[in-house]
Amino acid sequence: MAEQGKRYTGGCLCGALRYEAQGEPTLAGYCYCADCRKASGSGFVPFMNFPNSAVRFGGETLTFTSKAASGGDAVRNSCPVCGGLVFGGEIGKSRSFTIYAGSLDDPSLFHPTVAIFTRDRPAWAVVPAGLQIFDKPIEAAIVVRSRRFDEKNVPADDTGRTGREHELTAADCGCREESAAP
Repeated sequence: MAEQGKRYTGGCLCGALRYEAQGEPTLAGYCYCADCRKASGSGFVPFMNFPNSAVRFGGETLTFTSKAASGGDAVRNSCPVCGGLVFGGEIGKSRSFTIYAGSLDDPSLFHPTVAIFTRDRPAWAVVPAGLQIFDKPIEAAIVVRSRRFDEKNVPADDTGRTGREHELTAADCGCREESAAP
């Protein structure tokens, strides 16, 4: 894990599942897809995405896997003790992890810049002013140009991309384009 920059810590309600992330997130925002709404019991999920090299986890996880909008697997991780939803991604396999901002020890560290899957949002789930809005699946709408990470901090992933260009896919946040849920 990179040892520089801001430090984000958090975990579940009971404290059995914890994480620490170093540096700035590659993306932070609100996801309004049906899967995020169902997983959170809310109108959206506030999220922060970090490269796998920037995050360390401690504790057991209860994983739930579904199909992502990209066609790959979307993995959400909760605490097996209290059930708190903490992060998205598969430890040991994912090139990035999505930390659910509600699990931060210091929620004031969350600074959203985007709203994604807004076409799926119910009318009562308001999009805050000032965010860049994407109604389409995120992998078609966004390529995150990271100014906070460079090639020395973020190793190339399996596609050869480094921290200079990091594509956040729906699988990274646990989303599907169209939810099977009503």
